[in-house]
Amino acid sequence: MTISRMLACGDNALNSRYFIVFPNGIPTGGDTDSISLRMDQSFDIPEIIVGEYEIGWKGMKLKYTNNTDATDKSFQVQVRVDQQWKVFDDLYTLAKATYDPTTGISLPTASLRFPVTIAFVDGQDTIKKQWTFNGCMLKGFTIQSLDPIGDDPLRVQLSFIFASHKYE
Repeated sequence: MTISRMLACGDNALNSRYFIVFPNGIPTGGDTDSISLRMDQSFDIPEIIVGEYEIGWKGMKLKYTNNTDATDKSFQVQVRVDQQWKVFDDLYTLAKATYDPTTGISLPTASLRFPVTIAFVDGQDTIKKQWTFNGCMLKGFTIQSLDPIGDDPLRVQLSFIFASHKYE
């Protein structure tokens, strides 16, 4: 393979050139731009999995795929907490709308679902591809480990469930 052929392949998509956005905001309001900008940790896109089944004959086994979606339908992100705790308060409001353990009250599920999009950009910040998780709902909310001698920012871990995904 020649250098010119390698250069003709074009630039590589870099794994650091992405951002996570809430295209419709979050149901309980809040500063979604600040939340997005404070997501600075790695993000694992859920594995898309097709269901399977197995048949056997004379002691042999053979696996087949079936027509079911076996994707886990969940993902996690971490968000840096600002010194005024504004981002934390916005996310905590969303968590309490999902279910408030103090009062036992939750908003209707349909009103708490929203899209989350991962936008992949090139070197000029032009969006090249998007992966949107539809029908997302906040499932888990926790402050990360505290460290009395640490110098890392305090973070909140968010666990989401989703209904479907779309790659475009």
